[in-house]
Amino acid sequence: MNMKNRMSSQHSSHAVVIGGSIAGLLAARVLAENFDRVTVIERDYYPENPEPRSGVPQSNQGHFLLVRGKQILEELFLGFVEELAEKGAIQVDVIKDWFVLWDYGWSQCFSSDLTTWNCTRNLIENVIRQRERVLSF
Repeated sequence: MNMKNRMSSQHSSHAVVIGGSIAGLLAARVLAENFDRVTVIERDYYPENPEPRSGVPQSNQGHFLLVRGKQILEELFLGFVEELAEKGAIQVDVIKDWFVLWDYGWSQCFSSDLTTWNCTRNLIENVIRQRERVLSF
């Protein structure tokens, strides 16, 4: 029996996610496909704008989405990437725009189809939260 059938047979209607980080928010989004209601419990205050939260020490560091992460977020929240761009995220070509120093020297740089977005974690989390509010689970 697959997971969806097992959940349906148990008549589960409410899921609870402990922790409202990016991982917790994405778990809630996926659970919303199988539950009537999803509650996210987070001890931090969620700012209205993309600002640091006290419980996320790495929130002030720059972040970028890995290519597959970008694809998944776009599947879960249609228009996610466009919204990141509208709010200041910078599109980067992973091969052309980033230099990596290996044991044998600097990486070669050339144009590729591996594009993603560079922005703050605060922005990524804020856009996910805003999208989930629209879903109101």
